[in-house]
Amino acid sequence: MKTTREEIIDKAATLFMQRGYHDVPVKDISAEVNINPSGLFFHFKNKEEIYKCVVEKYVVNAMDIRSSFGNCDTMTLRIFLDHYIVCIKKRMKALNFIVKLKENTARAYYAFMLECSATDKRYGESILKFDNDEILLWTSVIERAQKNGEIRSDINSFQMAKIFKRSFVGTSYTETYGKGISIPELTELFNNMYALMKI
Repeated sequence: MKTTREEIIDKAATLFMQRGYHDVPVKDISAEVNINPSGLFFHFKNKEEIYKCVVEKYVVNAMDIRSSFGNCDTMTLRIFLDHYIVCIKKRMKALNFIVKLKENTARAYYAFMLECSATDKRYGESILKFDNDEILLWTSVIERAQKNGEIRSDINSFQMAKIFKRSFVGTSYTETYGKGISIPELTELFNNMYALMKI
């Protein structure tokens, strides 16, 4: 069976996320897809091009707010909180499938994102844009909840959006030192924050 460019990108993604760019020789990528190294260069100029394609697929293209969270334009804040948790679970499941580590996929992905943003500032800019877009999404959901009387109107919606987003990022980051993100802990944190916002 013929090895496809997409298969090489996916297998290389696993290796790069597990070990980092510098610790993945071309021979390991070719072994993973069961072709000789010259077969890789039928599809790519060099290892750097493979890496860039991995980053494009798993960082740049993955950093799209609509594909990550769907259409949230009519959701209440309560529904959005549950929806957000479901989306995080899906993201972690997809990452587990790619990274293929028994523990702490989040650590591998954070390390990968830091490495690729250090490699090319455009990748860091993509990550920061996604972060900003997500805060704006949170802000719009919170403002709608205020307008509809679901939560208090005296709350600064933008600051609260940042608190929700940073709670997720902080929980994710802290858990990289342990077994990975705890969905029950994040859910409890969001529920407590929501209770404080209620009228």
